[in-house]
Amino acid sequence: VLRDVAEVQPEQGSSAVVRFIGETLADRARRSGKPEEGLRLLLETGEHNPAWIADLRPQADELVSQIARLPTPSILQLAPALRQAGDVWRLADAYLALATLATDEDTRLDDYKLADSFGSMKARALVGRAMFDTGVSRNKPELIQQGLAKLREAVAADDPEAMVLLGEALYQGRGVEEDPLEALKLAQQAETKGHSEAFYLAANSQLRLAELSRDPAQFAKAATLLDKAV
Repeated sequence: VLRDVAEVQPEQGSSAVVRFIGETLADRARRSGKPEEGLRLLLETGEHNPAWIADLRPQADELVSQIARLPTPSILQLAPALRQAGDVWRLADAYLALATLATDEDTRLDDYKLADSFGSMKARALVGRAMFDTGVSRNKPELIQQGLAKLREAVAADDPEAMVLLGEALYQGRGVEEDPLEALKLAQQAETKGHSEAFYLAANSQLRLAELSRDPAQFAKAATLLDKAV
């Protein structure tokens, strides 16, 4: 339809008519459960007039978020369009979705870094944890501190993934001073946000507190949390 309008009315090929048609059809595709079609239409619309790119971003963001919730095989088929949309509109969700498709850690981390640069706190947490783990394994204190800084930035931004990833490090005392109490608090925060692994971290943190205190009441709390995690 977009091509037909441009051919029939070449002098208006970059007119508001083309944009209206593109946005309308993209929205229809989204409501019909065809986000990949909607994204393709928006990309074509933006190609007609790059000045529209910024205005099309909210609709593109919504379509990419819809695609990110699809099963992995479906996302895999849409990888080229996702990457193009990510580049055009600087969409963090596009790169988070692409990271789930990566077959090697370097590619996955590159996509997380792009998502981080586009403002995703979840990606910032994942990049921070990767830096932290690398710093621990290679005995590089500076890299450990950089990773922790990213994790704490994401926690401060209220990201549940960051809460769990930082809490795991604190509970284990690996690369950082052991602090099961802070780990427990972070786990409880992440629980309220529905993070699926927060219950397990909370149980482990409470169990570690019980081991350190040798307090039967603390062990009882740990048992309750373990049951909850199960």
